[in-house]
Amino acid sequence: MTCRSCGFEFCWECLADWNYIHTMDPLTGDARYERRGHNPGCYFREDSAPQATRVAGNTVIEAIGML
Repeated sequence: MTCRSCGFEFCWECLADWNYIHTMDPLTGDARYERRGHNPGCYFREDSAPQATRVAGNTVIEAIGML
């Protein structure tokens, strides 16, 4: 989720900084998803959970349209 006021990106479930979740491999520069970037107790931290995705929009309708 992205704050409309300041642009800060975070997990909508646990409020963890998105930079700890969506990281770059230092050797290859490839994007990677880090489940442990989510705060303890977050649904998306569990191995069986789907990856949280980036969704943006000023309304739910706009955000759903991006999926």
